[in-house]
Amino acid sequence: MTSNTTISRFPFQEEIDNFAPFIPKLKSKPNAIVPLDSDKPSAHPYQPEICGYEISQQHLNAANQVFAGPSEAMVGLAEARLVWVDTLAGLERLVGLLDTVDAFALDVEQHSAHSYHGFTCLLQISTSHEDFLIDALSLREHIQLLNRPLTNPAIVKIMHGSDDDVPWLQRDFPLYIVHLFDSKHAASLLGLGGLSLSWLVGEYCGVTVTADDKQRFQRADWRMRPLDADMIAYARSDTRYLPGLYRLLSRQLGPDRLRQVFEMGRKSCLRCWQAHQLPSNFMHDVNFRNGYVEYTREHSIEFSPLQRHVTLRLYQWRDQLARRLDEGIAYVCPKRVLCAAAHHLATTRAVLDPLIAEHLHRTSE
Repeated sequence: MTSNTTISRFPFQEEIDNFAPFIPKLKSKPNAIVPLDSDKPSAHPYQPEICGYEISQQHLNAANQVFAGPSEAMVGLAEARLVWVDTLAGLERLVGLLDTVDAFALDVEQHSAHSYHGFTCLLQISTSHEDFLIDALSLREHIQLLNRPLTNPAIVKIMHGSDDDVPWLQRDFPLYIVHLFDSKHAASLLGLGGLSLSWLVGEYCGVTVTADDKQRFQRADWRMRPLDADMIAYARSDTRYLPGLYRLLSRQLGPDRLRQVFEMGRKSCLRCWQAHQLPSNFMHDVNFRNGYVEYTREHSIEFSPLQRHVTLRLYQWRDQLARRLDEGIAYVCPKRVLCAAAHHLATTRAVLDPLIAEHLHRTSE
C-alpha cells in the first residue's frame, strides 16, 4: 500500500442494520411487465419479468456462428480498451452504451473481512472490445441505473458462477438480471474437463491463472483506492474473456443445449438475497463445525456437555457482536480462539488473554 492509497472503513453513508429483514429498495423498475408497487415490496421484484421472457431464435442463433479458431472470437487484455467509471456522467454513458449491445459480461468483487454481510466494492463489465471497472463505493446510490440494460431481455448477460453474485447485487443496490448465460452451466452441460473460469480461460484462450493468484486476489481488500495494477488486471480478467467464451461455448452447445443453459440461467436469476440466520445448533453451521471438529481432533478431546454449552453461548455472542459492529465474524473472534475459550472454560481475562496471544502468534507466522 502506497502513501496515496486509502481504505474507507464505512465507505457509504447509509445506515447498516444487520438485524432487520431485507427489503429491496428499488427506486424504479425498467423493462417492467408488472409495475413496481412500493406499498407492497416483493422479495423478488423482477420475478414476473424473469419468468415471462421468451428465448428468441436470435439468441439461439449464437449456436450457429462459425469461427476460424478461438482467436477470432477472443479479444485479450492488451487489445481491449479499459475505462474506469467513478462518476455519474461516466455511469450514464456506460448505461447508454450497454443499451446498444446484444451481450455483455458481468462480475463483482466484494469485501467481507470487515463487514457482517459483506458489500460490493467493484463491478466489472466487458463488451467485446471494452472493459469497464465501476467504482461501486463512490457510485453506490446511482448503480441502480444499470437495471435498464441488466433487465432488458433482448441483451444476454454473461457470468461465470453466478449463484453468489446474483444475490449480492440484489443486497447492495439492488440490481436484477433478466436473461443470463452462465459459462459454468455451459461447461457442466458439455461435460468439459473443468468447471472453473481459470480452466476455461486456459483451455480456450491459452491464458494461465494460478490457484495462488486467484486465492490472493479473492482475499485482497477491494475497498482500496486506487487499485494497483495487479488488482486491475485480475478484475479485468474475470470478465474480459467471457464474451468470447459465450460465442465459442454456444457454438459447441448447439441450439437445444444452449436453450437449456439459458433456462438454467433463468433459475439462477430467480435466486433471492437471504440475510444470514444463525443456526440454533452450531454443528449445523458447516464452516464453524469444520473448525470445531479440527480443534477437538488436534487436541484429542471430546467436549463435555458444559463445554459444548459454552461453545454455543460464545458462538451466539460472537454473531450478535459482529452484527452490531457490522464486522466480520472471524475478525470478532476466530473459530480457534472461540473453541479454545470453551475448552478451557475461559471466564476471566487471565485465562482468555493467553489464548488470544497464541492466535495472534499463529497468524503472524
